[in-house]
Amino acid sequence: SEPSSMPSAMPNSGAFLDMWTGISGNSLYFLNFHPEFPDSPSVTDTVTGLLEIPVNSNDMYGSRIRTFISPPTTGEYTFWMASDDWGEIYLSLDENPNNKEMIAYVYGHTLPREWGKMTSQKSAPLALTAGKFYYFEGLHIEFGGNDNFAIAWAVPGTSDPVVISDEYFFLHVSKPCASDAECDDGNWCTASTCDLEKGRCNAQVDISETQCPPLDAFCNSIRTCHSNDDGTGFCATVSICDDLNPCSQDTCNATMNSCSYSRIAGCSQEGFFLETWRNINGDNLGNLYASPKFPDSPDSTGTITGLLEIPIDSANSYGSRLSGYITAPATGEYTFWVASDNQGVFFLSSNTKPENMNPIAYVNEWVTPHKFNNNPGTQKSAPVSLVLGESYYFEGHHKEGSGGDHYTIAWSIPGSDPNIPVVIEANHISKYPPMACAQDLDCTDNNNCTINICNLHTKRCNVDNIYVSENQCNPENKFGTKQNGFCMTSDGLDQNSGVYQLASGDFENTEMQTECLLMCASYPGHTGCEAIWNQYNRGCYVH
Repeated sequence: SEPSSMPSAMPNSGAFLDMWTGISGNSLYFLNFHPEFPDSPSVTDTVTGLLEIPVNSNDMYGSRIRTFISPPTTGEYTFWMASDDWGEIYLSLDENPNNKEMIAYVYGHTLPREWGKMTSQKSAPLALTAGKFYYFEGLHIEFGGNDNFAIAWAVPGTSDPVVISDEYFFLHVSKPCASDAECDDGNWCTASTCDLEKGRCNAQVDISETQCPPLDAFCNSIRTCHSNDDGTGFCATVSICDDLNPCSQDTCNATMNSCSYSRIAGCSQEGFFLETWRNINGDNLGNLYASPKFPDSPDSTGTITGLLEIPIDSANSYGSRLSGYITAPATGEYTFWVASDNQGVFFLSSNTKPENMNPIAYVNEWVTPHKFNNNPGTQKSAPVSLVLGESYYFEGHHKEGSGGDHYTIAWSIPGSDPNIPVVIEANHISKYPPMACAQDLDCTDNNNCTINICNLHTKRCNVDNIYVSENQCNPENKFGTKQNGFCMTSDGLDQNSGVYQLASGDFENTEMQTECLLMCASYPGHTGCEAIWNQYNRGCYVH
């Protein structure tokens, strides 16, 4: 109903402070990929007085500061930040949060208001205009011990850092608004409810709302799909699809508020997905995460086969994301390593669900290709327990500024030297998790399974043409005839009681023998495996 009088204007000085509690990690990767970030903070508050948060306030949390800065005079400004643990600050050269860019960071920790410990704490000079509003954002994470986060500047004509006071930072951008006028949504405006920029009632520009991706932008079904998205508005409702496969550009259905999906290229499992975002300056992943194109609108998508790495020296000023599934060849403890130029991080899930992934290794600056032990405290993960035959979702994030560029993931598997990294090979990587299908019945991708694409034992489609159909081998005649398939019966007493075997061809190479042995090792009740590779039999025999 129409208000009887105009309410007083909302308090405007200050900054929004959002906090996420219970985060176990000291790098911002743990905050950026926390399941509740950025839309569901544990605590919301405001910062007034000075642009900093209280010292030694808590442990195991991440924070975000958002505000609009309005400089007092026109000229060049320099910004500083101090934090414990990691911190990053971003500034947009206008009011739009989508235009923000990282201007300073701390990857480590400093004392409170210790401005000179790292060169990265200080921004380049930035030309700002008096009275204009600039969107500002700061991210910070604290694991344990002391914690602090503060932002300072030097105004034109000065050179020393001074913590910014709230006479220069604001919760909202003031917008002209006609008193008691009707907005586009049919509701009456008041001083606190009219936002002419959105054409809706809400008197201040609320920077807490989530901007929609561009109309028809690439959507991924493990992300959110947006409805009522006209390319410029705000999201009214969201939903999450129940599949784990990327949606193509034409399957994000805004009207139905859902992502329809289908398997890409049939049942093909081979390789991992690579998405690339181009023309993004900076060496740090924060520059990629701040881009309005990330994560829903990559400039290119594709599949990489072979080792778990991307090509060396391919481009400048880009960010990339690798994603797929790693299948464990044995039960036990694994160690992972990452090497990258520039910054890179590796995430691993506890199962096939992307929402359960956590960062386990990262490179802060850069290392040379395959140099896995430059910074063992960060490049090398803690031991991770995996189970034979189980698949685990992974993502690798990488940011390249200029010069050389690369990104590689290595591991040590149970039974190998835990201190020697080996680049992960293709036979342990797939684009999709295992899926159930039966011979001559529809797979989950709606293609009919045949002996050529359906592995009945592992329940996976298109496993490198290794045939594993029933009743195709003769346990009594192992050495006189080439056998195909898997013997479904086994007495467990001698090596001829069961066999995994390639269908045909002279695949006399280590990779195929290794794959065959891995399949043998998954046979229920086996006590051992033996490879026999001769002119009559190419297979792995189950003890």
